[in-house]
Amino acid sequence: MDDSDAEEQITLDALLDESGASSRSGRRTRKPRAKRKPKTPPTRTPAQDDPIAHVMLYEQAAHLGRTFDYLVSVKYDADARPGVRVRVPFGGQTLDGFIWSRGHSTDVQPSSLRFIKSVLSPQPVLNAVMRHDLECIADHFGGTVANIMRVAIPPRIAYVDAETDRMRPRRKWGERIEKREQEECARIRRCYANADGLIEAIDTPRWGWSDEAADDATADDRGRAAPHDAGAEAHDAAADAAEAHDAAAGTAGITGITGIAGIAGTVHAPAPHDAPRIVWDSLPGPGTWADDVAWMVARALMHNRPVVVVLPDSRHVAQAVESLRAMGLKEFSSVLPPRQAALQEVPQDAPAALRSALDHDGDVWWRGDVAVMLSSMPQDDRYRAFLAMSLGAVRCAVGTRGVMYAPVGDNPLFVLVDDMVYQNADGFMPYANARGVLEVRAREHRGTLVVTGHTRSAQAQWDAERTDVSVLEVHATHDALRELMPHMLWLDHEELQRRLDPTIGARIPMTAVRLLSKGLERGPVLLSLPADAPSDALACASCHERARCTRCTGPLVRRGDGASCDWCGAPAGQWACPECGGTTLRAVRVGARGTMEELTGLLRGVPVVMSSQVQGIVPRIGPDPCVVVATPWCEPFIEAPAGSTMAGSASGGPTVAGSTMAGRTPYAAVAILDAWTSQYRQGLDARVDTLVRWMHATSLCAPAGDDGCVMLLGETFPEVGDSLMAWDPRVLARQELQERADAAFPPCVTVADVWGNRDAVMNALRAIGALNDGDFASIDTPMGAMPSVLGPIPIPPPETVPDRTLDGMNDRVRAVVRVPNARADELAHRLHVAEADHAARGNRVELRFQMYPKDLA
Repeated sequence: MDDSDAEEQITLDALLDESGASSRSGRRTRKPRAKRKPKTPPTRTPAQDDPIAHVMLYEQAAHLGRTFDYLVSVKYDADARPGVRVRVPFGGQTLDGFIWSRGHSTDVQPSSLRFIKSVLSPQPVLNAVMRHDLECIADHFGGTVANIMRVAIPPRIAYVDAETDRMRPRRKWGERIEKREQEECARIRRCYANADGLIEAIDTPRWGWSDEAADDATADDRGRAAPHDAGAEAHDAAADAAEAHDAAAGTAGITGITGIAGIAGTVHAPAPHDAPRIVWDSLPGPGTWADDVAWMVARALMHNRPVVVVLPDSRHVAQAVESLRAMGLKEFSSVLPPRQAALQEVPQDAPAALRSALDHDGDVWWRGDVAVMLSSMPQDDRYRAFLAMSLGAVRCAVGTRGVMYAPVGDNPLFVLVDDMVYQNADGFMPYANARGVLEVRAREHRGTLVVTGHTRSAQAQWDAERTDVSVLEVHATHDALRELMPHMLWLDHEELQRRLDPTIGARIPMTAVRLLSKGLERGPVLLSLPADAPSDALACASCHERARCTRCTGPLVRRGDGASCDWCGAPAGQWACPECGGTTLRAVRVGARGTMEELTGLLRGVPVVMSSQVQGIVPRIGPDPCVVVATPWCEPFIEAPAGSTMAGSASGGPTVAGSTMAGRTPYAAVAILDAWTSQYRQGLDARVDTLVRWMHATSLCAPAGDDGCVMLLGETFPEVGDSLMAWDPRVLARQELQERADAAFPPCVTVADVWGNRDAVMNALRAIGALNDGDFASIDTPMGAMPSVLGPIPIPPPETVPDRTLDGMNDRVRAVVRVPNARADELAHRLHVAEADHAARGNRVELRFQMYPKDLA
């Protein structure tokens, strides 16, 4: 070490001396820092053409439901096209959004404009058509575009964006598909009335649209895109590139599908009226509805029409996909390129030159006819299916509620199965339901809406009786019903008396036990429960009054061998009815476990299978005799016997050699228990929901030709029982519609639900003109003018709110606003403005609304 290094060496003693001196002087000695030069922001130059980007932020607040203007730098000029995801500064944070359009002018001061921070992906996820759809749906339900995007657009997966050039549409329809379609078409003609009209509606472009609307649509086919929208040009470029790639790979000459850019960026002018629709009542039989949907999808695709099928749950999706496979349609999935597929057949000892000539592309292709979209799917599969539909590589999407937003082209076919079930309503603001979304999209795309299922809702009956739109009713023929219907028995009190049944009043009378025993000789039998619970509700055996706890007045339930309170858990002990003094309890709502215990004494030595949300869902069972106790939508499918060949259903369903397709083997007998509970269900759709469950259970039974039998045990509404016995849902639908017209309830009027803090709700009702002398204060009914507002009534805090409630949760109310159907959009707009004003003022109390609620209870 030299002398200079020694002088600069810092010792421990020196540090201690310096620290002591610093402490004595009261401050530490620090080495002065060099002043930092202020950072100069990078110079960014706005794009020369259309430097202003109108960005729709991915924010849910009602007062932010509009576009915000940003500058596009030269760096992102090529990628910042309408429909791409971007990241922008907003206040003191960075938010994600979509470029809605680009232009050269803005109302914002130039000094306040900020540049787009980054383009997350150059892939235009939202073309002009999809952006227009989102705006129309948001306006229809009174929400913002960001509310709809939250559930409509899957999260981006970066590596999936790179796969779009390897998505391939179908080249041509094979002979197998055409043959299967012809067989199913013959079955449809044989089993359904108005079948020829149904076939014409599927085959005819713009069926049901007036000449004026068709002319407007033809004129608009050139596209009414947003100003300076580059989406159409991008899709055209993608189409040219895909066509060149296909030609090089030997896959040119695509027929039946219009190519990779099948959805051009075109937006039609507002439709002059609602879209035409088809109301289709399905036949009984396990899987018959799925066969009908599969035929409809295949025929529409063969006539170059895109299709979207919305189903209640994943079990329905599985059945539909099986029927689509039987039709010859394939799911959208990965496949080997043609030369890679040929390479698999080349022997390993083949010349190296031949193998290298074939091995030109190691990447897989994505091809198929049907894209399945479920919320339970992996995010990459869902995003890939969405992109395939957007680019036109796939023309059919099947799934649960979220599939209603799948991108489609012009003249689509929208199919909705069981439009009244609760799964078809969204749980997020603005609470969009599948029927409303599909009605809006069918109108904007000049398409057709098909509402099908075993039961007809009041809304479907309203559509069937309309005269301002083209409506086609499709229902079963008498010959088909005689062939497919099981023996129907309504074992109410009067019928049991006529049969001299000694067990009148029993939950499962002896007449039903004898028929179930005969059914067990042929296979499994089904006992359908209205609901299941961990415990059974109890009532007085004498006066049937609900049994309640003497300590806290909570309901008494049966747990194990004893009775206790469902609230405080106290044992019933020496219970006595306060109404009649009776001391005997009876179960009034027995769950699956209680029913199983009851069956062990009636059907000895027979296996019992329980399937419900509480006990756990059993997906499938074998064909051996057993008793299945299940709640609606949880019935197990019956596997075909091992080694058997499906010969098709009685309705002429698909024939799949060697298939063990679940759901095709029917139950030998079906018993619907506790029918009396249907008379105590609450809700506007209570009777319709009951009939949906019962018809679904009945459809799983074997036809009368195979000694199938369905028993309805108990009392119920006459119109519900008559609809089930005759398999004619129009009986109940007409009654429902008549009663709702008299009471001014939907679908005869449009209804909105408003709830939240009492002061906020009253201010909102006053702002929309529903109180005092406002133009929404009254509504005309068959009984004369009536107040349009029902309520407000107090409601409890939501179950998700803990004991320490939020501000205003202790004074929650709910009100219902009714307006004529012609003013529905106006009501949605006024409610949206009122909520946005409430949020913009910084009010922390709750205020929410829902257009077109399912129930008013």
